[in-house]
Amino acid sequence: TKDNRSLSIVDSPVCKALASKIDTSKRADEPAGEVLQLESILSKSIKEELERLSSTDLTSSSLLDNLKRLVARCNRVIGNIILMQEDKELKIRKLRSLLQECLREKSYGEDVLAADGSLLEREVTPTLVQWRKACERLIKYVTIRCSSEGFGNGVTVAL
Repeated sequence: TKDNRSLSIVDSPVCKALASKIDTSKRADEPAGEVLQLESILSKSIKEELERLSSTDLTSSSLLDNLKRLVARCNRVIGNIILMQEDKELKIRKLRSLLQECLREKSYGEDVLAADGSLLEREVTPTLVQWRKACERLIKYVTIRCSSEGFGNGVTVAL
């Protein structure tokens, strides 16, 4: 039997859950390999809430579009990083930039959801928790996809 504390990245429940939701069909305009879909990081409840917010005049109305753009950018940058063979420093800069963008979007979303929740005078904690989980799934996906022998170990902490 396997000790749960010694799971490898491949055995990780998070990695398996993400892998089951990734579209591996090849598209002409995207690099070969896995393609992350927005639905694989969003739970049904947060997706419905973001869709509802997108039809309002609140600041949080742009969160779903922002997240769609970020997922598309992640797919492009990950494809470029994977195709790079030699320039390790450039890979690191691109990955760092992408992870910083993911963290900025996570933080921005938390701020506007909390602010808009106070305007609506309703509980935002469940929405914030789901937003954080979605962003952390995205960060974990990027980290796992960009790791290879000698370049990252597939582990990160999303603050």
